[in-house]
Amino acid sequence: MPRVVRALDRYVFWEFFKIFVVTAFGFPVLVIVIDLTDNIDKYLNRSIPYGDIALSYLYWLPDSMFMVLPAAVLFATVFSIGAVTRHQEITAAKASGISFYRFIAPIFFGALLATGLGLLLGELVPGFNQRRLALLQESRFREGTSRFNFAYSAEGGRVYKVGTLNAENGRMDAVEIERKGKGPDYPTYILSAQSAHWQSPDGKRAKPKPAPKLRSLPRGNPAVPPGAALPAANTANTKSRGAATAAKSNADGDGVAKPAATGPQRPGWVLVNGDLHILPDTNRDIVFSFDSLRDRHLRERPADLLATPKAPQEMGYRELGRYIKAMERSGADVNELRVERMLKITIPVTCIVILLFGAPLATSTQRGGAAYGVGVSLGTTVIFLMLIQLMKAVGGKGLIPPDLAAWVPSIGFAIVGTILLARVRT
Repeated sequence: MPRVVRALDRYVFWEFFKIFVVTAFGFPVLVIVIDLTDNIDKYLNRSIPYGDIALSYLYWLPDSMFMVLPAAVLFATVFSIGAVTRHQEITAAKASGISFYRFIAPIFFGALLATGLGLLLGELVPGFNQRRLALLQESRFREGTSRFNFAYSAEGGRVYKVGTLNAENGRMDAVEIERKGKGPDYPTYILSAQSAHWQSPDGKRAKPKPAPKLRSLPRGNPAVPPGAALPAANTANTKSRGAATAAKSNADGDGVAKPAATGPQRPGWVLVNGDLHILPDTNRDIVFSFDSLRDRHLRERPADLLATPKAPQEMGYRELGRYIKAMERSGADVNELRVERMLKITIPVTCIVILLFGAPLATSTQRGGAAYGVGVSLGTTVIFLMLIQLMKAVGGKGLIPPDLAAWVPSIGFAIVGTILLARVRT
């Protein structure tokens, strides 16, 4: 029985691996040096310690590697195959009965590893980028005190959608908070309010309003699933509307409920005049209305909400998907975000597409030999990246489905690369 892994396989893979590692780390280091040269004065003016600056660039390394993985595979493929071609090693292998396809099998395996590495980095990069921005104190140097019509991705899978935020006055208008659930025991809920104000520990707020008159209500709500995990909140007054209805109940109160304590409290947002929708499943909608409510999980300060919205590169595939769904419900155009999400898969897969081009072109002996193959491979990569940017614009405008737009360059080049590979003399 022939051996699956031969000494030749180890040799070819090692030649590929050496060039891949040098390129995968070399390009990011070059990018880091250029960025550091451009921004060192800004960081020093912020009095950021040298150690934090160095650590921030260490956190940036995975993001830079993610973008250059296809180029690293290209360089490793072209130069490793080009080297064995120049030294007639591939000719000797063919004379021994080893086909070209079998010869490049270790390189194909390396491209698969690079694809897996890219998918892994795509999920790790957002966390590293957040740590980097914290070290560089980016949130402290945002300009302006207001934001309009934005979404904010919070912890625990919660998404805030806000019409207007005035951080100076500590006020929000048209607030909606959504948390995706997993079933009756951990239901989805949507909390909406006309406005919200920030309350400091001493109970003061920027624009105090008279406390609304509250009524006591009957206890309990038979529509709520037993043991369901509801949003942690302190309510001054809630009125049950029952399941799957939008009409307010005419509960006969027997007195006036007392508002929440007015003494010193933990700082937080107080939501005013809104509804709480609890969705145990697709068939039930349990609705409560309230005059005022304090959500203990809404801990972000006004200044925190001023932070620039997360870029797609700062969110993982699943987190970006939740963000897209939340933005869709608010009526926003999410086509470009859909393209960016699919690129988190497309870019790693590009490693295999690049192999299909690099392998046959590196063996070319016409029109300049291996140098011709290297030049065409590099030119093809540039064209490929340009097409990705073009399809991002096309998909973002909705001219074709966004997910398809992200795959068009890879599909087209994969077809052409397969044809080139099939024409190689084996």
